[in-house]
Amino acid sequence: MDYNADFSSITVQQMRIFITAVEVKNYTKVAEIMNFTPSMISKTIQSLENTLGIKLFTKRSREPLPTEAAVSLAEDWSLLLGSMQRSIEKASLIQQNRESRVVFGFVDCSERMDALMGSTISGFISSHPGCHVHVEKNDMHRLIQLLNYGTLDVIQTWYTDVAYLDEKLTEWEKAFTTSAAVFVPRRNHLFGRNALDLRDLSGESLIGLQSETYSSWLSALFHKYGLVPDVSYSYSTVRSLFFNLRLGNHIFVGDSIDYDWCSDSMKMFLLPEQSASIIAWRRDASPAALDFKEYIKARYPVKYPASID
Repeated sequence: MDYNADFSSITVQQMRIFITAVEVKNYTKVAEIMNFTPSMISKTIQSLENTLGIKLFTKRSREPLPTEAAVSLAEDWSLLLGSMQRSIEKASLIQQNRESRVVFGFVDCSERMDALMGSTISGFISSHPGCHVHVEKNDMHRLIQLLNYGTLDVIQTWYTDVAYLDEKLTEWEKAFTTSAAVFVPRRNHLFGRNALDLRDLSGESLIGLQSETYSSWLSALFHKYGLVPDVSYSYSTVRSLFFNLRLGNHIFVGDSIDYDWCSDSMKMFLLPEQSASIIAWRRDASPAALDFKEYIKARYPVKYPASID
């Protein structure tokens, strides 16, 4: 098919039908969910394919399977519709002069981070009556995408994502200083050491995150010592990485904010290289979102963690 740039005739209803079809992969189920006929669903998908010039579904065993292009499109359209919904709600609140709200996203990495941000949000709500804070937990790179899509107002991420923030021309500031750190499971022979630096990791197998910015940060860190990191496998989420870190004998180089990963079977070694928690926000952020950003910065002005118990 040839790409057709004229998409002005596409309706929100067509977009919702398409997104649902990608999710359930069955036109009959889509019809039941949306109270339409299966033939109407099929005609809608065909119309979208003709309008966009993109093959959206293939059929195997009589079931429609979304193409790779369709999956990508459905993800973007879901974010777009979510942003549209939020903009309508925001306009309604402005018109009614009602309470404001902030949608905040932070890295889903540890129980300590949950507690840290939970206390911050509670304190902000107490000092800003009438402002509601809604939370979305996700991974670093994804948070920036959601921020740029307009789904989030303010995010917390890590220093490793600064290059991507700059690339997207996203506003950001440092919230608080941390340290780079090495996490070593008991199964690894380095677990019994009292201290480590990156030179001790020469020849060691690492695991990492599926992020170009993380990979660049890690390579730059090792390059200072004339080394190249040997990453045997990368994971899409921090939680997945931590789960696998506990199971094997691989090492992870990350941020000391995750020091609550430490246990009888996991040790953290601080590195001299500094890291930081980063706060980023939308260019068109509301006054409430900017107040929330400043509240986070004011709450954490010092090096963290100052010590490890």
